[in-house]
Amino acid sequence: MKQIAYLTMIFLPSSFVAAVFGMNIQDLVPDTLGTLAHYFEVAIPLTMMTIWVVVTFQSKNIYPEGTSLLTRFGWPVQLCLNLLKFRVGRQSDENIPMSTKDVSNS
Repeated sequence: MKQIAYLTMIFLPSSFVAAVFGMNIQDLVPDTLGTLAHYFEVAIPLTMMTIWVVVTFQSKNIYPEGTSLLTRFGWPVQLCLNLLKFRVGRQSDENIPMSTKDVSNS
């Protein structure tokens, strides 16, 4: 059942936006030009916001018990910081020589 819920989480915002754009708005406002670009401008942020909220409420396993909801809402920032620390640490490891042997004597 969880897989169906996650699939719905991705497609439901886009379905909502498609329903709104499918209305006959041109009958009400003749100058309206709903394009595919406008659809994606609305559908993608709504989908990302839905994923953000769902991950926030599912992050009870990530954060220790008693963590406030406001702290859990900051998971994208924490994820970016962790990825940045990983990359910086990985780059500094590449600058350390693997051995102390003098390579010119070989």
